[in-house]
Amino acid sequence: MMCEIESLKSLVGDCEQDKDMRAMAYKELEQALKEEGYVHNLLLKALLPKDDADERDCILEVRAGTGGEEPSLFAMDMFKMLFIDYSSDIKMFA
Repeated sequence: MMCEIESLKSLVGDCEQDKDMRAMAYKELEQALKEEGYVHNLLLKALLPKDDADERDCILEVRAGTGGEEPSLFAMDMFKMLFIDYSSDIKMFA
């Protein structure tokens, strides 16, 4: 993959005259870089140690702290994001 990226970079630099070839090489370079990032993330996840708690449920308490109205608004946004949006994504109440 690294060889492909390097060759595409050199191709983009060498094709100053041919605009179509340069655009095509640039598009392929962008796709190769995205694929490299995806593979890199997969590798990092594979290297993480397995935890017994990964498969278990958890309880999350969201409540406002001190400081006036701002912590209440933040807690409300967290509740909406974590519970309502998540439950609609997995169709918990459908």
